[in-house]
Amino acid sequence: MRAALIAAVALLSSVKAFAQLPSPMIALAQLPDGTLSGNAYSNDALGVIFHLPPSWNANLDQGHSVSFGKDPDGLANECTRILERFESPRRVKGWFTAWGILFAIDPDCLSIGPFPTSPETSNTRVDDLANKIYQLYHPAPFFPPGKLDVSADRLEWPNGPVIIFLRGKGFRDVDEVDPTRKREPVPVSTEFVVTHTGKYWLGWAAIADDRSRGELTKSKLQVKLP
Repeated sequence: MRAALIAAVALLSSVKAFAQLPSPMIALAQLPDGTLSGNAYSNDALGVIFHLPPSWNANLDQGHSVSFGKDPDGLANECTRILERFESPRRVKGWFTAWGILFAIDPDCLSIGPFPTSPETSNTRVDDLANKIYQLYHPAPFFPPGKLDVSADRLEWPNGPVIIFLRGKGFRDVDEVDPTRKREPVPVSTEFVVTHTGKYWLGWAAIADDRSRGELTKSKLQVKLP
């Protein structure tokens, strides 16, 4: 009887401890917002600095201004926190504005395996992870309606973290302000980029016209791994 009582107390203690563990959303919410100075976003907790083109507009995003994936309660939305939103200072054909986001992912929450350690195109882990990201985060606006091009490289230095690019091309003809109205189509490029910064993965995504895409290539992400 005493042994059964001890076991029951131990079980209740374990359940209570498990219930007190932070959920993925709480863990991400505990990340500092970071700071904006001019065109540079920095976050010491993540060890990153993200530089935008000087003329672009940016603001800290403290909520999910973009819905990821097909399920609002799915892993993509639960495991991702948007840190910054940025946009071009001009409109194309009177209505389209290129824009993008910087975000953090909790990989333990996402549960799609370790990040690749090599950027080689023959590395099936790169393609496998890219496919899983697409399946989880589509149909966010940062993916093309057609073919998706996947590539990988190293960030900043020869032995730096691997960075994976999911890119494509298409046309945009729906205004975010009024999705019911069709607009003159604008050729756009899309990209969804992910790298790792220790505990968290970090990424940015954008949908941009040709001119804005050229400006975004001058963006720079600096990562200082712990």
